[in-house]
Amino acid sequence: MTTLQRPATLQSRETQSSQFYQSNPFADCTDLFSPENMARCSDPDTSKAAAALLDPTKLEFEVLEAIKSFGSNGCISDQIEAKLSHIKCSSVTPRYAKLAQKGLIRDSGLRRVARSNRQQIVWVAIW
Repeated sequence: MTTLQRPATLQSRETQSSQFYQSNPFADCTDLFSPENMARCSDPDTSKAAAALLDPTKLEFEVLEAIKSFGSNGCISDQIEAKLSHIKCSSVTPRYAKLAQKGLIRDSGLRRVARSNRQQIVWVAIW
């Protein structure tokens, strides 16, 4: 009976992957994101302290209310960021995925031109 061998390129990739994990300083992190404080285990202590103060449910609520305020026309990130100018955009944008996963907003399928002249998703609240 003939035994099948892996192609050399696949074996090479496996070796590279193994070498990466052996030399990766973060390989011992079993969970890259700690659910208690929403920071990566590899983050500096200042990031962990800031994450501990973050209330994602409050942020989600604010983003959801902002999206709802645009009604059935929906809105793009630029509009939400303008409405929630007291919150950094880096805190706003991660909320879209969470709200969509919870079934509270959806991608309308439409795109609008943003300030950057690039297309942005039109988000609509699910009533």
